[in-house]
Amino acid sequence: MATNLVRGWANRGKRRQTLLEASPDRAFTGDAPRDPDADLHTRELRRTVRAALDTLADKERTILLMREEGFTHREIADAVGTTTGSVGTMIARALDKLAAQLPLDAEDL
Repeated sequence: MATNLVRGWANRGKRRQTLLEASPDRAFTGDAPRDPDADLHTRELRRTVRAALDTLADKERTILLMREEGFTHREIADAVGTTTGSVGTMIARALDKLAAQLPLDAEDL
């Protein structure tokens, strides 16, 4: 998993460098400034979700994060040392545990 993260980081750097070299006179601009209230809400949402994720066991957290990143059940199974047949069940159980830690009102998120 660490190898894949490093490869991804290196590839992003290469793509950025290629874009800069292809058009050095072109001005690259970032996103428009965000609304401070929206930014605060986003930070609070991230804290809430992070706190809920921290209540999960390492294996459960790994499974959910890998699923969110688009890993296949085979890749997840290999990473956590289980079978592909049990990955779906483990994901469902981890999601249930995560949901129990999050506010019931969607507007709170």
